[in-house]
Amino acid sequence: MNRIGKISATTALAATICALAPASAHDAPFHSGLSSIEALCRDLSAAAAWAEDWRCTNAAIFDNGTERQNIHDLRRQDFASLTEEEQAILRAADKVGALGLCNGSGGNSFLIEFDGRPAVITSAHLLIDAETGRARCSAEELREQISYLPNASYYDPDDPQANEEFTMRSVRLVTPPVNLEEAHASLMPGESDHSNTADWMVMFLREDISGDVMPAGHERGVFAYADLPSASQAAEKHQQAGRIFSGLYLIGVAPDRYDGLATNYQSGCNYRLDHFTGNPGILMHDCATIRGSSGSFVGLMQGSEIRFTGSHHYSLAGNNQMEGPSLELSPIWNSAVAASVVEAAQTAPRPELLAFDIQFELKQAGCYTGALDNQWGPGSRDALSRYVEASGLSLDGLEPTQPTFDLLRGRRPQDRVC
Repeated sequence: MNRIGKISATTALAATICALAPASAHDAPFHSGLSSIEALCRDLSAAAAWAEDWRCTNAAIFDNGTERQNIHDLRRQDFASLTEEEQAILRAADKVGALGLCNGSGGNSFLIEFDGRPAVITSAHLLIDAETGRARCSAEELREQISYLPNASYYDPDDPQANEEFTMRSVRLVTPPVNLEEAHASLMPGESDHSNTADWMVMFLREDISGDVMPAGHERGVFAYADLPSASQAAEKHQQAGRIFSGLYLIGVAPDRYDGLATNYQSGCNYRLDHFTGNPGILMHDCATIRGSSGSFVGLMQGSEIRFTGSHHYSLAGNNQMEGPSLELSPIWNSAVAASVVEAAQTAPRPELLAFDIQFELKQAGCYTGALDNQWGPGSRDALSRYVEASGLSLDGLEPTQPTFDLLRGRRPQDRVC
């Protein structure tokens, strides 16, 4: 492919994902001399048209003995010939995609299970333009345009147009996010910082993609939650191990040195289960992050799989490639919202999503064949009517109410009713 075609395809993907958006990560004012990341940023700015406005200091790089690697370098190899860890990394990458918001903005996101169903999680601050403080999208734009690109990790920066239909597949998401009220409050001035445990948002998908069979032959799946120590266990382990652990993974879409975007991964990063404020909802880490890393997956290997440990949301600025964060410099860490925060929010009521919740239960029961769009209309009412007739249950009406949802959900798991 010639250079013009390559840059054109890269720019299209960048606009869909994150590269053309203003700062999508919160940056703390840590000033230092130039580092190797500065050279990388300058290379990017010189090589790619979409990187002209790149603020190269918006990065946090630690010299911890590990480096970011390109997922596609693994994908070029025969899956069966890879090590167990490399296979686990590729399986994890199948669950990491990109979020498309509106007007070319977006960011990283990945698949988890939330309240028993597949969902997408990302950083809530992606909804806000960091330079103006205004919402990137109106409620109507979100409803009509927000989408998830589940196969973004298959994008090949060396051949951007290869298998484009698969790579650029887009799946619509259900709005509003399940935790919109809490996330919105957390984004008020003075509240958006590295200790903000509400800087996340989860959205359900209009179609279930977790069962997709991937090119290597396995199902896509969703990330399971990591089994982390309790607060008392963490305190004991911290004391024993100097309060710093290793073995963390980070996977996300970010710029590379070769004109474009790529899904990168890093393994063996250091992390802490809390930080200097004593907030157990924040996981501090030293995986390399640069502009556009917000919403990246952070995980730990448990058994044979990499599990959801956190969602990266905050990077330092102008890091001088230090040897690594220390206990004495507690703020000098990148941070992620811990998976435990998300897991604990699963049982919270969400009246604004009752239509979707009931549609999902009806689809599981084989009674609803329409779109999971959170819009309650004749098709949804007919499906609920068929469910009532087939199951013998008694309801007060055919509108989406909390008692109706509780009744349907209480009968899960169940065989198909209709």
